[in-house]
Amino acid sequence: MHRPEKAQPLLAFLEFQAVYDSPNFEFSTRGPAVMSAVFEAFRPWNITLANISAKQNPANVGEVAIVFSLQNSRLTFSVGIGAATFLVTNPDWSQEEFVSQIATAGLQAVRSSTGVTYRRYLISLLMHVKPERRTLREVSADFLSLKSPKISSPTVKARGFSVYADDFSWVVDSSAMYEGALFLKIVRTFEPSAPFSEMAGTLRADQGELLRTLQLTVD
Repeated sequence: MHRPEKAQPLLAFLEFQAVYDSPNFEFSTRGPAVMSAVFEAFRPWNITLANISAKQNPANVGEVAIVFSLQNSRLTFSVGIGAATFLVTNPDWSQEEFVSQIATAGLQAVRSSTGVTYRRYLISLLMHVKPERRTLREVSADFLSLKSPKISSPTVKARGFSVYADDFSWVVDSSAMYEGALFLKIVRTFEPSAPFSEMAGTLRADQGELLRTLQLTVD
Protein backbone atom coordinates (compact mmCIF):
# COMPACT_ATOMS: atom_id res chain seq x y z
CA MET A 1 0.00 0.00 0.00
CA HIS A 2 1.29 3.44 -0.91
CA ARG A 3 1.80 6.12 1.70
CA PRO A 4 -0.62 9.03 1.25
CA GLU A 5 0.88 11.69 -0.96
CA LYS A 6 -0.05 15.29 -1.56
CA ALA A 7 -2.00 16.19 -4.67
CA GLN A 8 -2.07 19.66 -6.14
CA PRO A 9 -5.64 21.00 -6.51
CA LEU A 10 -5.91 22.53 -9.99
CA LEU A 11 -9.60 23.36 -10.35
CA ALA A 12 -12.72 22.47 -8.40
CA PHE A 13 -16.43 23.20 -8.47
CA LEU A 14 -19.13 22.68 -5.88
CA GLU A 15 -22.58 22.58 -7.46
CA PHE A 16 -25.86 22.53 -5.57
CA GLN A 17 -29.14 22.04 -7.41
CA ALA A 18 -32.63 22.36 -5.98
CA VAL A 19 -35.02 20.56 -8.35
CA TYR A 20 -38.59 21.82 -8.35
CA ASP A 21 -41.54 19.53 -7.72
CA SER A 22 -42.86 20.64 -11.12
CA PRO A 23 -41.51 23.06 -13.76
CA ASN A 24 -42.23 26.74 -13.22
CA PHE A 25 -43.74 27.53 -16.62
CA GLU A 26 -44.81 30.96 -15.32
CA PHE A 27 -41.14 31.87 -15.09
CA SER A 28 -41.35 34.43 -17.91
CA THR A 29 -44.04 36.43 -16.12
CA ARG A 30 -42.57 36.02 -12.63
CA GLY A 31 -39.04 36.93 -13.66
CA PRO A 32 -39.18 40.47 -12.21
CA ALA A 33 -40.46 39.15 -8.87
CA VAL A 34 -37.66 36.57 -8.79
CA MET A 35 -35.00 39.19 -9.53
CA SER A 36 -36.36 41.47 -6.83
CA ALA A 37 -36.59 38.75 -4.17
CA VAL A 38 -33.15 37.25 -4.81
CA PHE A 39 -31.57 40.70 -5.11
CA GLU A 40 -32.92 41.65 -1.68
CA ALA A 41 -31.81 38.30 -0.23
CA PHE A 42 -28.26 38.88 -1.50
CA ARG A 43 -27.96 42.51 -0.34
CA PRO A 44 -25.84 41.50 2.70
CA TRP A 45 -23.20 40.27 0.22
CA ASN A 46 -23.08 43.56 -1.72
CA ILE A 47 -24.87 42.48 -4.87
CA THR A 48 -25.36 45.15 -7.55
CA LEU A 49 -27.47 45.36 -10.70
CA ALA A 50 -24.32 44.57 -12.69
CA ASN A 51 -24.31 41.15 -10.98
CA ILE A 52 -27.62 40.07 -12.57
CA SER A 53 -27.83 38.63 -16.07
CA ALA A 54 -29.77 36.17 -18.20
CA LYS A 55 -28.13 32.99 -19.44
CA GLN A 56 -26.94 33.68 -22.96
CA ASN A 57 -28.18 31.60 -25.91
CA PRO A 58 -29.98 28.81 -24.02
CA ALA A 59 -30.20 25.68 -26.17
CA ASN A 60 -33.55 24.67 -24.71
CA VAL A 61 -36.15 25.71 -22.14
CA GLY A 62 -34.28 23.82 -19.42
CA GLU A 63 -31.32 26.20 -19.83
CA VAL A 64 -33.32 29.43 -19.49
CA ALA A 65 -32.16 31.14 -16.28
CA ILE A 66 -31.56 34.37 -14.40
CA VAL A 67 -28.01 34.38 -13.06
CA PHE A 68 -26.80 36.21 -9.94
CA SER A 69 -23.01 36.56 -9.48
CA LEU A 70 -21.20 37.23 -6.21
CA GLN A 71 -17.59 37.43 -5.04
CA ASN A 72 -16.24 38.40 -8.48
CA SER A 73 -18.27 35.59 -10.09
CA ARG A 74 -16.69 32.93 -7.87
CA LEU A 75 -20.24 32.22 -6.67
CA THR A 76 -23.22 32.10 -9.03
CA PHE A 77 -26.86 31.44 -8.23
CA SER A 78 -29.08 30.60 -11.21
CA VAL A 79 -32.87 30.45 -11.18
CA GLY A 80 -34.38 28.40 -13.98
CA ILE A 81 -37.68 26.87 -15.01
CA GLY A 82 -36.93 23.44 -13.56
CA ALA A 83 -34.37 24.10 -10.81
CA ALA A 84 -32.27 26.64 -8.93
CA THR A 85 -28.50 26.05 -9.10
CA PHE A 86 -25.71 27.37 -6.89
CA LEU A 87 -22.14 27.05 -8.18
CA VAL A 88 -18.94 27.71 -6.23
CA THR A 89 -15.61 27.81 -8.06
CA ASN A 90 -12.64 26.46 -6.08
CA PRO A 91 -14.62 25.98 -2.83
CA ASP A 92 -12.87 26.30 0.51
CA TRP A 93 -14.34 24.24 3.35
CA SER A 94 -13.30 26.95 5.82
CA GLN A 95 -16.00 29.11 4.18
CA GLU A 96 -18.69 26.45 4.51
CA GLU A 97 -20.90 28.55 6.81
CA PHE A 98 -20.58 31.60 4.52
CA VAL A 99 -21.57 29.56 1.46
CA SER A 100 -24.40 27.91 3.38
CA GLN A 101 -25.87 31.30 4.29
CA ILE A 102 -25.90 32.46 0.67
CA ALA A 103 -27.41 29.23 -0.66
CA THR A 104 -30.12 29.23 2.01
CA ALA A 105 -31.00 32.88 1.38
CA GLY A 106 -31.27 32.25 -2.37
CA LEU A 107 -33.46 29.17 -1.99
CA GLN A 108 -35.84 30.95 0.37
CA ALA A 109 -36.12 33.90 -2.04
CA VAL A 110 -36.94 31.60 -4.97
CA ARG A 111 -39.59 29.80 -2.96
CA SER A 112 -41.23 33.01 -1.79
CA SER A 113 -41.22 34.69 -5.22
CA THR A 114 -42.34 31.74 -7.35
CA GLY A 115 -44.34 29.52 -5.03
CA VAL A 116 -42.34 26.45 -6.12
CA THR A 117 -41.70 23.51 -3.85
CA TYR A 118 -38.47 21.52 -3.99
CA ARG A 119 -38.58 17.82 -4.86
CA ARG A 120 -34.96 16.92 -4.18
CA TYR A 121 -31.50 18.39 -3.72
CA LEU A 122 -28.35 17.34 -5.54
CA ILE A 123 -24.94 18.47 -4.35
CA SER A 124 -21.76 17.58 -6.20
CA LEU A 125 -18.03 18.21 -6.04
CA LEU A 126 -15.86 18.10 -9.16
CA MET A 127 -12.08 18.23 -8.76
CA HIS A 128 -9.00 18.16 -10.97
CA VAL A 129 -5.99 17.16 -8.84
CA LYS A 130 -2.42 16.23 -9.76
CA PRO A 131 -0.46 13.76 -7.57
CA GLU A 132 3.01 15.00 -6.67
CA ARG A 133 4.86 11.68 -7.09
CA ARG A 134 2.86 8.92 -8.69
CA THR A 135 1.75 8.81 -12.30
CA LEU A 136 -1.91 8.24 -13.12
CA ARG A 137 -1.03 4.68 -14.12
CA GLU A 138 0.46 4.09 -10.66
CA VAL A 139 -2.46 5.71 -8.85
CA SER A 140 -4.96 3.63 -10.79
CA ALA A 141 -3.01 0.36 -10.67
CA ASP A 142 -5.38 -1.12 -8.07
CA PHE A 143 -8.61 -0.04 -9.77
CA LEU A 144 -9.04 -3.30 -11.68
CA SER A 145 -8.41 -6.92 -10.79
CA LEU A 146 -9.26 -8.14 -14.27
CA LYS A 147 -6.40 -9.89 -16.03
CA SER A 148 -6.55 -8.60 -19.56
CA PRO A 149 -3.48 -8.02 -21.73
CA LYS A 150 -5.21 -5.01 -23.29
CA ILE A 151 -5.88 -3.12 -20.08
CA SER A 152 -2.60 -4.23 -18.48
CA SER A 153 -0.50 -2.99 -21.38
CA PRO A 154 2.33 -0.54 -20.57
CA THR A 155 0.71 1.84 -23.07
CA VAL A 156 -2.30 2.33 -20.75
CA LYS A 157 -1.79 5.70 -19.06
CA ALA A 158 -4.60 5.54 -16.52
CA ARG A 159 -7.68 3.61 -15.45
CA GLY A 160 -10.86 4.91 -13.92
CA PHE A 161 -13.93 3.66 -12.10
CA SER A 162 -17.46 4.74 -11.27
CA VAL A 163 -19.81 3.71 -8.47
CA TYR A 164 -23.54 4.44 -8.34
CA ALA A 165 -25.92 4.04 -5.39
CA ASP A 166 -29.40 5.35 -4.66
CA ASP A 167 -28.14 8.50 -2.94
CA PHE A 168 -24.57 8.98 -4.16
CA SER A 169 -22.11 8.36 -6.97
CA TRP A 170 -18.34 8.50 -7.42
CA VAL A 171 -16.44 8.92 -10.68
CA VAL A 172 -12.64 8.73 -10.92
CA ASP A 173 -11.04 9.35 -14.31
CA SER A 174 -8.08 11.04 -15.95
CA SER A 175 -8.52 14.79 -16.37
CA ALA A 176 -9.33 15.98 -19.88
CA MET A 177 -8.13 19.47 -18.94
CA TYR A 178 -4.79 18.90 -17.21
CA GLU A 179 -1.98 16.55 -18.22
CA GLY A 180 -1.12 14.00 -15.54
CA ALA A 181 -4.12 14.94 -13.38
CA LEU A 182 -7.10 13.04 -12.02
CA PHE A 183 -10.74 14.06 -12.40
CA LEU A 184 -12.90 13.27 -9.36
CA LYS A 185 -16.67 13.68 -9.18
CA ILE A 186 -18.80 13.09 -6.09
CA VAL A 187 -22.59 13.47 -6.21
CA ARG A 188 -25.05 13.24 -3.34
CA THR A 189 -28.87 13.31 -3.38
CA PHE A 190 -30.97 14.55 -0.45
CA GLU A 191 -34.57 15.06 0.52
CA PRO A 192 -35.67 18.74 0.47
CA SER A 193 -35.89 18.79 4.27
CA ALA A 194 -32.09 18.51 4.55
CA PRO A 195 -30.30 21.75 5.57
CA PHE A 196 -27.45 22.92 3.35
CA SER A 197 -24.97 22.59 6.22
CA GLU A 198 -25.78 18.87 6.56
CA MET A 199 -25.36 18.30 2.82
CA ALA A 200 -22.06 20.17 2.70
CA GLY A 201 -20.77 18.20 5.69
CA THR A 202 -21.68 14.89 4.03
CA LEU A 203 -19.99 15.92 0.80
CA ARG A 204 -16.86 16.97 2.70
CA ALA A 205 -16.76 13.56 4.39
CA ASP A 206 -17.17 11.84 1.00
CA GLN A 207 -14.27 13.86 -0.38
CA GLY A 208 -12.07 12.77 2.51
CA GLU A 209 -13.01 9.12 2.07
CA LEU A 210 -12.39 9.16 -1.69
CA LEU A 211 -9.00 10.85 -1.31
CA ARG A 212 -8.01 8.31 1.37
CA THR A 213 -9.08 5.51 -0.98
CA LEU A 214 -6.71 6.93 -3.59
CA GLN A 215 -4.01 7.49 -0.92
CA LEU A 216 -4.02 11.22 -1.66
CA THR A 217 -4.25 14.34 0.48
CA VAL A 218 -5.22 17.84 -0.64
CA ASP A 219 -4.50 20.96 1.41
